[in-house]
Amino acid sequence: MPENWDKRAIHAGACFLQSSEWGNLQRAMGKEIKTLDADELRGLILKNPLPFGFSYYYVPRGPFGDVGNSMRLRIFIKALRRTADPKTLFLRIEPFVENTQTERDSLREAGFAAVPFVQPKETIILDLLKNEDDLLKAMEHNTRYAIRAAERRGVVVRKVSDLAERRGAFKDFWDLFSVTNNRHSLKAFPKTYYEHVTELDGECPATLFFAEFEGRPIAAAIIVRFGTTATYLYAASKSGFGRYNAPSFLLWEAMRAAKAERCDTFDLWGISDTKKKWAGVTAFKKSFGGKKTVYVGTWDAPFHKNLYRAYMMLGKIKH
Repeated sequence: MPENWDKRAIHAGACFLQSSEWGNLQRAMGKEIKTLDADELRGLILKNPLPFGFSYYYVPRGPFGDVGNSMRLRIFIKALRRTADPKTLFLRIEPFVENTQTERDSLREAGFAAVPFVQPKETIILDLLKNEDDLLKAMEHNTRYAIRAAERRGVVVRKVSDLAERRGAFKDFWDLFSVTNNRHSLKAFPKTYYEHVTELDGECPATLFFAEFEGRPIAAAIIVRFGTTATYLYAASKSGFGRYNAPSFLLWEAMRAAKAERCDTFDLWGISDTKKKWAGVTAFKKSFGGKKTVYVGTWDAPFHKNLYRAYMMLGKIKH
């Protein structure tokens, strides 16, 4: 990665998916990655395969910089096309900006078209600059009660930040996470992906949190920090322990830990008011208060319009 990449990304308020650590993770998973710095726009870019030897470029939660400038977006596209393989069909981006008419107009003027989103389009952002009392007051009554009840009933939250200790604790996380995913019929990446996430370090460190009862983990989460934002990325809980309210207490303790580490925002990462499968998770996250944020979404700029149109019509492109 170019020197000072993370420093520039943090200064621009970029998402952790644009960090050098995330790039290293993707490379470890076999992805071809590159970076582009073009006229105040920068992006960590993944090359994703398509059938018949074709591919496309994907900029997760990026590029970062002056995304609202259609001229700079066009320059970014041209700079990328100059180095692209002839069988690269299109560029897919996900600007880390809120969904406004101005942003949508700039993207269309630059030649982009909206497509189904890849990363969650909606999230809840909590303001950690508030004191703890105000954070608690912003929550729903039942959530405040759940946090207090968990502590009264003997739930203890353990934070694992040391890299070697995270590696050792991964099995406990995976045991909970894999069972949770099966219980809710959720899609999941390969186990090795979550191992790499657990090992994120440097400017984008991961932290494992476990809520334990009588020494046994009954809930877990991976929190990723980049700049002054902590993100509640993956979570799991053990069935049959609902009365202990472990997930609520764990999330509250993760928020307190992020605040102590001088984070000013806590991103709950993904909600949806329309997807039925997300209803429970969405209600849980909304109960913590915070601001609902809707991003501008995912956008494609074709390099080969006819071939791109054919792939879209045939449903060959997987999101």
